[in-house]
Amino acid sequence: MSETDLSDFAYLVEQIFVCLFESYRSDLLVGLLGTVDTTKGIEHVEAVQAAHYFKKVSEKVFSETRFFGAINRSSFGVSHGANYSMPFKEWAVSMEQLLFLR
Repeated sequence: MSETDLSDFAYLVEQIFVCLFESYRSDLLVGLLGTVDTTKGIEHVEAVQAAHYFKKVSEKVFSETRFFGAINRSSFGVSHGANYSMPFKEWAVSMEQLLFLR
């Protein structure tokens, strides 16, 4: 793999671990219940939507594999994480910037 591939692969691996640990910030998950604080700006709404998307994808995978994420396990002892931005979203933005520069 080239250095570029390693960088791209790192975003994928990080996103997988965010999904496995379910390490979303609690204010992102509040929006999943239907009320998104729009006074925080469009970036917050987008972060809530990204977290919602990956949480739904994760739940589908967890139901198929019967391997549930960390937060859903009482033995994990943590109710939420610290991730605000999703790695795949960051990767997409960085790729768009690279394409724009070319």
